[in-house]
Amino acid sequence: MISLILPTILLASLITAQYPEGTRYTPLISPGRGNWSQAYESAREFVCNLTLTEKVNLTTQTGTGATNSYQLGIIPRVGFRGLALDDSPTGVRGTDYSSAFTAPLNMAMTWDRDLIYAQAFANGAEHRDKGVNIAYSPVVGPLGRAPEGGRNWEGYSPDPFVVSDDGSQHSGVLSSLAGMDMTILGETSPNGIEGLGISFWGPNLTQSVLNGSVPEWRLDDMATRIMAAYYYLGQDEDFPELNFAQGDLSTYGYLYPHAMEDFTQINQHVDVRDHHAEVIRRVGANSIVMLKNTGQALPLKSPKQLAVIGEGAGPSPFGPNGCPDRGCDNGTLAMGWGSGSTNFPYLVDPLSAIQQRALEDGTVVQYVLDNYDTSLIDSVVSQAEACLVFVNADSGEGYIEVDGNYGDRNNLTAWMRGDDLINEVAGNCSNTIVVAHTPGPILMEPWIENPNVTAVLMAGLPGQESGNSLVDVLYGTVNPSGKLPWTIGKKREDYGTDVMYIPDGPEPNLNFTEGLFIDYRHFDQAGIEPRFEFGFGMSYTTFSYSSLRVAAVDVSDTSVGNDEPTHTKHHQTTVRPTVCPHRTAQLNASAYTFPSTISSISDYIYPYLPRNGTLTTGPAYPSASVYAERSETPAGGASVLWDDIFVVSATISNTGKTAGQEVAQLYLSLGHGEPVRQLRGFNKTCIEAGQDAEVSFTLKRRDLSIWDSPSQAWVDVRGLG
Repeated sequence: MISLILPTILLASLITAQYPEGTRYTPLISPGRGNWSQAYESAREFVCNLTLTEKVNLTTQTGTGATNSYQLGIIPRVGFRGLALDDSPTGVRGTDYSSAFTAPLNMAMTWDRDLIYAQAFANGAEHRDKGVNIAYSPVVGPLGRAPEGGRNWEGYSPDPFVVSDDGSQHSGVLSSLAGMDMTILGETSPNGIEGLGISFWGPNLTQSVLNGSVPEWRLDDMATRIMAAYYYLGQDEDFPELNFAQGDLSTYGYLYPHAMEDFTQINQHVDVRDHHAEVIRRVGANSIVMLKNTGQALPLKSPKQLAVIGEGAGPSPFGPNGCPDRGCDNGTLAMGWGSGSTNFPYLVDPLSAIQQRALEDGTVVQYVLDNYDTSLIDSVVSQAEACLVFVNADSGEGYIEVDGNYGDRNNLTAWMRGDDLINEVAGNCSNTIVVAHTPGPILMEPWIENPNVTAVLMAGLPGQESGNSLVDVLYGTVNPSGKLPWTIGKKREDYGTDVMYIPDGPEPNLNFTEGLFIDYRHFDQAGIEPRFEFGFGMSYTTFSYSSLRVAAVDVSDTSVGNDEPTHTKHHQTTVRPTVCPHRTAQLNASAYTFPSTISSISDYIYPYLPRNGTLTTGPAYPSASVYAERSETPAGGASVLWDDIFVVSATISNTGKTAGQEVAQLYLSLGHGEPVRQLRGFNKTCIEAGQDAEVSFTLKRRDLSIWDSPSQAWVDVRGLG
């Protein structure tokens, strides 16, 4: 990795002149402004025409009693068919004729905004064509604080700068930041059993409004926010109807399977894949991180005899979808397990792709897919010019157990004696090339310095085009350009954090006492030398950096805050907040009890109170005689935070003999108890052999500010160092 760390003294002197001491900027979110104004107007008009139970229905998922448990908001009276929600970041979950994309982990490994956007757009388009309004993607709940975390692969990186909008909304599907909590906050779990059709919403929300514990204006606001996104994305205009039943691939079945009612066509088997396999293959190839390449072991040059070793190279004996939600580890690994998984339309395993290339080159390919057949492995590798060893480690969601791992990985080693397998092959083959399919870092100390291990490729979880994307890199069709979006340590303890394997109580608590210091920020603070640092990745060519320049931008008004307060004041009013004027809830519980004309379906969540139920009282909604008015400060904070203040640029030269892509990375050192360095920019560019390219980064005031919790404001850092 080549990083650009700003010269401390130069930046300190430049910022002093433009960044007045003691200034603060406070962000407050204010919906319904700018491009959203018309969407909010339409949403308010819609919501204010609804009854109490209709609004509750709009905020409540149906539960498991329907074919799509993520459906919400069906309101027949106004002709609103509701909103369909669905996982996942790897594709539309529980259906057919859809793609199995690379994991978000691989998207991050590309460090390529264009490719990240392309895959996110394609994934969003497939959700839309299946009739899904809201995709649970990207997943941001796995912070990556502990590398063993089971759902890390569903997110991008432990670095917050890498985690950003992925472009799926641009295809007309609302992108919902998923995974903020392992148990969705709207779901209650009596006796610790999840998924029983009980919700904090539904009848409980109706009751909360009626007994005054939740004011109706709060419910109005909830419903308005949902509908504003619906109108903003134009989903009220020619949006496809939901055309599949999640998890049931049958053409015909019951709309309400628990009640065995309404037998009809539940799947239309709409093919939404388009040409997305091309995008998946490109992302897969460009996400591969080359960690080692001695003696130009790669790219392969039409070897006469090639050995392929390891279960991870071949197909699963159960097929690519043989285990529910991909909850097993047999054959090649291209996806983790859990709700972030999807069905493979097909899976190109590495062995098949290598054999196809071998036919073109006249290469003899011998393979052993049993990690434990040591005698056969020794015999095969001793005859080969190059030996490819495939190892993996898997992880997922805690409702599935795989080889004793309940979601989180029990350790950071390669599975199925992977370390021993590599050393065994290397003991008989002087050109051993390791390919690792993993959901994050694995420890490599037992074999990384073995001189017979000549190359190492980290391939992540590459989706349906796994083998093809790998072959593109192995044979040099694609020059590797991936970079690590996390750090690879030398031992597990290097990371300073761990997962909670045994709950510390009925409601487990992790206090996150490490603060910002996770992954490379922890390694830097603790002075720990990693095996491979965050942002590292090799190429088949070489690059050099020169002419680093830092220039101050001429901001016309450097006084900061002439047109807006630097610290937002919350004006007070005695007027109660309202979304729908002239609305008063009917406080008669009998008007909201379960209608006698409807038959209750097991595990289906309704907005109605139970028949013959009583209206319980609850604590009053936290309130006062005065209320805070919305600030006029725009979303994201005071506008001066987004002023351009510095431009950092450099020249990158391709000093090798082949074209390649390089990722320039910009890090800042802010001092004042902040991490030693923090990523503030990256730029991937393709450079022909012998040519130069200019890269530049624009820094905003926000990039040089830190959040001060006591004052609830952005504060300048003054005097970096």
